[in-house]
Amino acid sequence: MDSDQGGWGVFSQCSWGLCWLMIDEALAKGDSKVGHWKFERDLIEGRQLHAMVGRDGTIHGTAKLDTRTPSSLILDGRDDWVVINDNLEQAVLPVRMMTVETWVRIDAPKQWGAIVTAMQDNGSYERGWLLGNRDSTFCFAVSSTDRKRLTYLSADDTFVAGGWYYVVATYDGKQMRLYVDGRLAAESLEQSGDIYYPERGVFALGAYRDDNEFYPWAGRLAEVLLHKKVLSAAEISSRFDAQKERFPASEVTVTQDIVGWPTYMHDNTRSGQTREQLSLPLSRQWTYQSRYPPVPAWPLPAKQNFWRNQQDLPARVAFDRAMQVVS
Repeated sequence: MDSDQGGWGVFSQCSWGLCWLMIDEALAKGDSKVGHWKFERDLIEGRQLHAMVGRDGTIHGTAKLDTRTPSSLILDGRDDWVVINDNLEQAVLPVRMMTVETWVRIDAPKQWGAIVTAMQDNGSYERGWLLGNRDSTFCFAVSSTDRKRLTYLSADDTFVAGGWYYVVATYDGKQMRLYVDGRLAAESLEQSGDIYYPERGVFALGAYRDDNEFYPWAGRLAEVLLHKKVLSAAEISSRFDAQKERFPASEVTVTQDIVGWPTYMHDNTRSGQTREQLSLPLSRQWTYQSRYPPVPAWPLPAKQNFWRNQQDLPARVAFDRAMQVVS
């Protein structure tokens, strides 16, 4: 069922009286928030996450709380995630007007990841919405009743692994917008109409899950807010400015104009040179500590050629026994 304004709805098989009570309480408060989850000591009891607004969540895996500022949930990238509702038909979610806000730190970007998800993407069955990442780029996906397939909107800039970011997405029934650190990062007019939710699925934080896929990610999650209205660009910028001091390195970005050092000795000709200029003196901007030891990209060369009866062959593709840094 939808509100009179078509702004949000309840997909539920619970009793109608209880559902109407939930709607009436939210509307009476005049608050746009459908859900608000913060990862702080007072809000976590065992594996239960108490919501500030909305439904409590269940923490899965071995995720642990780090109470140092900013207080956040540490996700290991293997089986850690938070389920708010394991049945989308019983979830209270926006129908048309929506904003989702997050403070997030992704330590090891993967090809696919979801910070917040209420979506199914299985072949031609594309429904719901997701705020997450594709490799090192934040993204926002929506499927609407008019289009009935997903549009993936990706930010123009990549993010730095290990840095905190304020990532926000909005949809107003006509336009999708994605903001990173208070600034508009991408927008699209491809979708129109109400959000086209799947009949089944989960509403979750910290991983993407559908009928046949599960994509967790390694990093930290500090806060998630879900609204049944669209926050303006000015509101989003103001909210970022008000909180950014609590989140170190949240304004560090890497633009596509940076050449980088993508392979051994910079390029295929092994020139060891780049056209980029360094501004001196240098200062440390961020530090990345790998969770796993380095592993060679190829196996060790053969020591013998039994066909030609040759022994103790020297390595021909080992440039250096030290691991080379690329960016």
